Amino acid sequence: MEAWLKCRYMREHLGEEFAGTVTAVTGFGLFVTLDALYVEGLVHITELGGEYYRFDEARQELRGERSGIRYVIGARVRVQVSRVDLDGRRIDFRMVREGEDDASRLRARRERGPVSGDAAEELSRVKAADRAAKAATKGKSRGAKSAHPVKAAKSTARKAASRGSKRR
Repeated sequence: MEAWLKCRYMREHLGEEFAGTVTAVTGFGLFVTLDALYVEGLVHITELGGEYYRFDEARQELRGERSGIRYVIGARVRVQVSRVDLDGRRIDFRMVREGEDDASRLRARRERGPVSGDAAEELSRVKAADRAAKAATKGKSRGAKSAHPVKAAKSTARKAASRGSKRR
């Protein structure tokens, strides 16, 4: 009954962040007990970040292969309530990185080297498109006629498609 009541209480706090302590380490994740509420939940290994973690049973730790980040019993962490299952009496957390803003995360990723499909690569593509759009806007404000980058790309695609249909 106590576990069900804790789940019912935490359901009202979905999305909120809490400080906690790692109380158990397994091959599938970490069990974290929230400091202020004494509520325990699971941070599944897939929620720890975009890298592979190895479980060391002797040391009771999960260690990231690329970053070297270690999660051991007693480690202080910050988590966000991501899911509550009343029937199963389970609470799932998501890890929140403390003291890291987007810029420092990107800097750290750049130092480690590029990873295919990485969010940093996507961000750089978006920034490049944004710079191109701003440059096109500046050109229009000065009286120069320059096409919008998206409209120009669509126009080029339409022309290529119509050339292909004419050849058939």
